[in-house]
Amino acid sequence: MMTSSFTWLDGSERQRRQMKDILSQFREQGTRDELGLAVIRDAFSDLLFPGTGALQTRARYFLFVPWMYQEFERKRVPAGEVGRRGRQFEIRLIDVLVESVAGTGEAGVIGQRARRNLQRLPSNIYWSGLRRLSILQFHGTQEQFHQRFERLWSQGRSARNDDGELLSDGRMGFRGVPPAPDDFPDLANFDLTRGEAAYLCERVQQSAPKSFFAWWIDRNMSGLDAAFAGRPRRKRTCRPTCVGSCAMPTRSHWRCRARRCSTTSF
Repeated sequence: MMTSSFTWLDGSERQRRQMKDILSQFREQGTRDELGLAVIRDAFSDLLFPGTGALQTRARYFLFVPWMYQEFERKRVPAGEVGRRGRQFEIRLIDVLVESVAGTGEAGVIGQRARRNLQRLPSNIYWSGLRRLSILQFHGTQEQFHQRFERLWSQGRSARNDDGELLSDGRMGFRGVPPAPDDFPDLANFDLTRGEAAYLCERVQQSAPKSFFAWWIDRNMSGLDAAFAGRPRRKRTCRPTCVGSCAMPTRSHWRCRARRCSTTSF
């Protein structure tokens, strides 16, 4: 049996990227939506809990991804290596996180079963959420981000996004992300510090102020199946670095359970 093939000529780097984007669409696999209800579902989801998704599991992944790329920036990883190095980094992170939750009964490690065979990495799962919550100020796809990686870090603090807007802090377009712990990723875990939790709350409230998500956080809702750690309702008797383990079991739920504290009220 003969296989079909086609060839093309490109005259510039821009044309080459365009063809790669087109070819990548043929490799994408997904579920069929025969009735077209997914559009309606997604619209309501974005109105209620923007930036979240059914595949998301833990809130700290919103920080793991920026921390990974910022480490690549410090190491001056070339654009052609970002995809491969990123996969290696995330597979390694799976092993670290699995070890961190061992014996606790906690779930939420993306790729815990698949490990090296994982097809969709956490960075891809959280990519649209990072953009929706304005944690990432780059409006392109993850592949486009990789292709322009060297340009972004070489421009440093004068880096601009696709709209020509100056990126807020020059760190690969990630907006005000708290610094990664010194032991990241070797001792990574899902425990958010108070500052990290406050940052994520702020991102929701500023990027989607009219959403139910922002309303819920602003009122420190309790009594739900899940609650996100925001400002404490009453004085807490714990260290300033009090942490919470944040889970996202469904599209509409982020859960935080305080640890090393005398009260669990958020």
